[in-house]
Amino acid sequence: MAESSRITLFDRGLTALDDATLQSLGTCTELDLSDNSLRTPRGFERLPQLTSLILDNNCLSDSFFADFPVCPNLQTLCVNGNHITDLCSFLEQVQRFAPRLTYLSMLKNECCPRLVSILETDQNAYPRYRLHVIHTLRTLTFLDSTPITDNEREEALRVGDLMRVQKAVPVQPPATAPLDDGLLADHEAAHVFDSDPKNSAFFGTRRYRYDGSQSEGNRYIVNSDL
Repeated sequence: MAESSRITLFDRGLTALDDATLQSLGTCTELDLSDNSLRTPRGFERLPQLTSLILDNNCLSDSFFADFPVCPNLQTLCVNGNHITDLCSFLEQVQRFAPRLTYLSMLKNECCPRLVSILETDQNAYPRYRLHVIHTLRTLTFLDSTPITDNEREEALRVGDLMRVQKAVPVQPPATAPLDDGLLADHEAAHVFDSDPKNSAFFGTRRYRYDGSQSEGNRYIVNSDL
């Protein structure tokens, strides 16, 4: 196993790369750690030879990459299905620790607009996101699920810096002030009559049929006059 160039440690419950795991990796250059629970980048500094790293579905947040060690040979990075929220900060970190990156996939993160979704209110969000990523990471040739086209690269160089995506900040709804005791009493009193059907008011419409009995002229006509 130590001499293999590609190693998959899928769903092993890993929270970190301990000594035993690192020893088993040996001179591995392509590492798949999908579906684990990594909480720290500690140990990756001992794997400078990595060219491909897959970290899908690890619940990784922005802070995980803030201290990620430099991987000078890394060309492929997949971080799909994590909790990356700050796109600009993440791209800055990727620039730092993976200067030779050519393939990046980060679908299903909060900072990545959905590629195709009827729920997406801004249908141009994903194309703008691509332009900004391409502008920031100039070495990329493939982003998410598609290669980068020459037209995209030209457009990214022209307007990519204007396509910055701000970190979403949850907005708390304003607190509703409680009713004043006096207003609350009036509010409750106004609904007391509802408990007695005889005192209840009815609002609505009804169908009315005219039969002539209420006509002023008909009040003075008896049957013998007909």
